[in-house]
Amino acid sequence: MLLHLGNGHMVVKAHIAFILDYQECLNNKSSEFFFNTISKQAETIIIADEPVKSLIYTQTKDKKTLYLSPISTGTLLKRSNEQFWRD
Repeated sequence: MLLHLGNGHMVVKAHIAFILDYQECLNNKSSEFFFNTISKQAETIIIADEPVKSLIYTQTKDKKTLYLSPISTGTLLKRSNEQFWRD
């Protein structure tokens, strides 16, 4: 299944390692250190010019990517739990 991160960007849900709230990350020294470390190791993609609300880190065998999304972590969680049925 795919998860829509905003502005036409989608990722395979199985590749998502974690999703973090951006403001919480900035307000917590441990999370901020973690974010800074990860951002040096991964390709960073800014999804939109809108304010960043969440960080999505994906990892495959060959690639690490950090997405900065304008979609809140709560909305991403709801989207990730949605089931799409085919009739």
